Amino acid sequence: VLGVRPAAPGYSRAEIAPQFGNLRHLEGRVPTPHGLVEVKLDRDAGGEVVIPDGVTAVVRFDDAPLTGGEFGPGRHPISR
Repeated sequence: VLGVRPAAPGYSRAEIAPQFGNLRHLEGRVPTPHGLVEVKLDRDAGGEVVIPDGVTAVVRFDDAPLTGGEFGPGRHPISR
């Protein structure tokens, strides 16, 4: 559901593509060799993703009106 998966060996690059389906809120953490990828999102209000040091991530939303992009390590707000 969170859609977190490696896009390069060792999670140096990740893809985050949540699938809300009928859900309104998604929240969870996925362990990687670099630390936790954290996702906390509301379909209508946005939220944030946290990417550990040593990881870049492409964030995309196929079934929610949220704005993704490419992010480096840190805490990143997600909005409509």
